[in-house]
Amino acid sequence: IILENVILENDDICKKNKKLRVNIYGGYNENESFDLSFAAGDVISFTAKVKTTYFLSTNGGVNSLLNKGVLYTCAVNTQKIQVVENKSTLKTLLTNSVYKNLLDNMSEENAALSYAILFGDNDYLQDDILTAFSGAGLSHLLAVSGLHVSIFFAVVMFLINKIKVKKYIGFVLVAFVLLLYAYLCSFSPSVVRAIILSLVLFLSTILGRKYDLLNSIGFAALITLTINPLYLFSLGFLLSYSCVFSIALFGKNLSSKFANGLFRKVISIFCVSICASLGILPFSLKYFSSLSLISAFANIVFIPIFSVVYVLNILACAFSFVGVNFLFKVTAPLFEFFIESTKFLAALDFNFKVAINVPIIIVLLFFFILFLLSKKYMVSKMTKVITCMIILILGCVSICGNLIDDRKSVIVYMDYNNRALAIEYTSADLIRYLL
Repeated sequence: IILENVILENDDICKKNKKLRVNIYGGYNENESFDLSFAAGDVISFTAKVKTTYFLSTNGGVNSLLNKGVLYTCAVNTQKIQVVENKSTLKTLLTNSVYKNLLDNMSEENAALSYAILFGDNDYLQDDILTAFSGAGLSHLLAVSGLHVSIFFAVVMFLINKIKVKKYIGFVLVAFVLLLYAYLCSFSPSVVRAIILSLVLFLSTILGRKYDLLNSIGFAALITLTINPLYLFSLGFLLSYSCVFSIALFGKNLSSKFANGLFRKVISIFCVSICASLGILPFSLKYFSSLSLISAFANIVFIPIFSVVYVLNILACAFSFVGVNFLFKVTAPLFEFFIESTKFLAALDFNFKVAINVPIIIVLLFFFILFLLSKKYMVSKMTKVITCMIILILGCVSICGNLIDDRKSVIVYMDYNNRALAIEYTSADLIRYLL
C-alpha cells in the first residue's frame, strides 16, 4: 500500500516526504494470521526500517515509484500495524460510496469492471479479466484516458448547454467538474492531458479561435511535465501522448477522404484506431516485445458500445445516490458482454511476441518520420522521400551498430548514503541508454 502525509520521527529530511510505500507481510505460520483490518482513510502507526527509493529500477530504467512521489519504502508485519483513527478524504468518501453502490446492485465481477472504467482503478479486478482485456488489445478501456474524458466532457457540455448559462460561467463550471473527475482519478498523466485538451477546445470556441490539436498536445505536455518532470519516464505518459500525437497527424486527413454519413463515422473510428495503434507501436515493441493484430478491429466494435456503456454507467452511479437503481439492470448485462467478449478475443491469441530490443533513438526517428509524412510538414513529396531515406539509413546504422558491438561495460551508481548499484551493459546497450 502507499501511505500519504507520512510523519517519520527523528529525521528532518524524511519529514518532508509525502508518500511511503509499505510492503505488508505475515501469516507464514499457524499462530500468525494475515489480517488487513484497515481501509483507505485510516491513520495507522507502526515501527519499521525506512529505505530510500532508488532513482533507477533493477532493469536500469527510472523507478516508477518516483512518478507517484514515493521517495521511501519499508516492510512491516501486519501484526505490528495499529489503526489510530480514520480521516477519509473527499476522494476516499466518494469512490468508496460509488463502489458500495455498485456492489449492492451488481455482481462483484461486474462492480469491479464498472469501478475500473469510471476511475481507472484495477485493484478490484481479477487477474483473468485484466489478462483478457490486455490480450484483446482493449486495456486502455480500463485506464481512464482521452476516450473516457472526451465522453465525460461531451456529457457535461450537453448539461451545460441545457441550463443555458453564460459562456465564461459555463467554462468555469466545466473546468470545476473535469478537475474534480481528475482528482478522483488521481491526476494520472492521460487524464490531465485529456482535460487540458478539452478545456483548450472549449476556450478556443468561446474566444472564436481555431483549435489546433498538435499545439494543444504540446501545451498539455508542457504543463504535465512542469507539474512532475519524471512523468517523461512514465510508460503511461509516453503511450498517452504518442497515441494522440499520431491521431493529430493522420486521423482527420484519413477520415475526410470518405463521404459523409454513417459509413464515414464507422471509417472514422477505424482510422482513429489505426492511428492510435501506430502511435503506440514503438513503445509496444520496446517495453512489451509484442504486437497485437486484433487491437484495431476490436476497437471498431467495442468503442461505440463502450461509449454507451460509459454514459449509462455514469448516470447509474449518479442516480443511485438518490435511491434510483433501475439503470444497473441495463448496465449489468453489458458488462457481462464485455467480459465474455474480451475473453473470447484473448483466446484467439493474435498477439505476436517480437524478440527485438528497440533503441530509444529508433523510437525518436519513428515519430520524426511520422511527422515528415504528415501534412503538417509542408514540403514537396520528393523532399519528404529524401529526408525519410536519410533517417532510415541512420536508423539501420544504429541497429547494426547495436547488433555488432558486444563489448562489456559496468556502470556504478551511488546515492547519498554511499550505497552502490552496479549494472553490466554491452557498449551498445550503454549508447542506447544514453541516447
